[in-house]
Amino acid sequence: TSHTGLWKSYNLAAGSTVRMNLCNLKSPIVTGAYGWGRAGSSVELINNRNGFTFQSDYVIHYCWQGKWTHLSSNVDAYTINQHFKKGYTISVKYTPSPGKSWNDQNALTFVHGKGEGWLQNWQRAKSRLRYGTTGSSRDGTVFTTNMIGRLKRGGVYFTRKFIITDLLSKMEELGNDLTNRAFEEVFKSGYYGGGETINLWMKNISFGVSIGSEKCHDNSTRVCSGLSSPQAPKLQPLFYITCGLNKMTSHDPYYGTIEVREFKKSYKCMDENGLHNSRAEWKLLGFFSEGDCSAIESREYQSDFCTKQSASPSLVPSNPPIYSFYPSSADTGETEYGSKSQDPSITPSYNPVFSHPTIDPSDKV
Repeated sequence: TSHTGLWKSYNLAAGSTVRMNLCNLKSPIVTGAYGWGRAGSSVELINNRNGFTFQSDYVIHYCWQGKWTHLSSNVDAYTINQHFKKGYTISVKYTPSPGKSWNDQNALTFVHGKGEGWLQNWQRAKSRLRYGTTGSSRDGTVFTTNMIGRLKRGGVYFTRKFIITDLLSKMEELGNDLTNRAFEEVFKSGYYGGGETINLWMKNISFGVSIGSEKCHDNSTRVCSGLSSPQAPKLQPLFYITCGLNKMTSHDPYYGTIEVREFKKSYKCMDENGLHNSRAEWKLLGFFSEGDCSAIESREYQSDFCTKQSASPSLVPSNPPIYSFYPSSADTGETEYGSKSQDPSITPSYNPVFSHPTIDPSDKV
């Protein structure tokens, strides 16, 4: 047994974490059971030979790398080594939590699936799951799937996992139900269809998106049409990229990023001051033919471009009425501006105004 620095990553008391050469428990320590990681509760490890007991309120890893169990401890590593010798039998006891009952507690569960029949023609090995803390090396919590296989140009890798939030008592039932629904696959783009039509519209210095048969406002111009599903090689992904105040719509996700030798550093893009100190942000607009949307260039994307109303409505109608002095010769019941009366009025609906010519010219020399 020796001390570890894991207390730094798990917000535990300084120097309180140890690792023990402990892997062959008949009843392994169950993470999530009573007494594990809850305030006021603990796991007790008991030496059956001499009765020595110490407490751990956080079991971090059980049988890590097939050898080490990492946990917090209320005694130091030296004391544990004095009372636990190789070959001794150890018992584990969970102390009940004074908090809510099992049926009243909420829980968070990750469902990754079983990975049965994993060896497909595109796989070199099982995919790797990474989640949890990253210590002090990264500012974030990793939750990702690393595909270990071959993805050819025009191919799509898809993986589906589940995160469940519900009562703790329901976790096992829900998790088992979703286990067989978690999967991963590789397929050719377009295999599942083209998705919905994506239209890009622009006006002045802004642009926006409509989906399917939705229309944008009358004073905007439709630039290009694409699909919501990849269709390589005909349709390519189109990104709206921002870096500081710089904006660009491009098929190249690395547009504006710094390149050192052959390496493109996507986390360093050029901002409005010409400096590479910012991190770019991307929005996938859809999949479009190369060059069809080039007119958008550096216009600003607005998510409500096609739905927002004008803040200052015009006093003049965009489609002023047109008055005709002669009846239509068409015998249909509909006209361009509404229904045609079946009984036309004898008097005209619009009376022309006749003005008398002026005696003096309007422009005097």
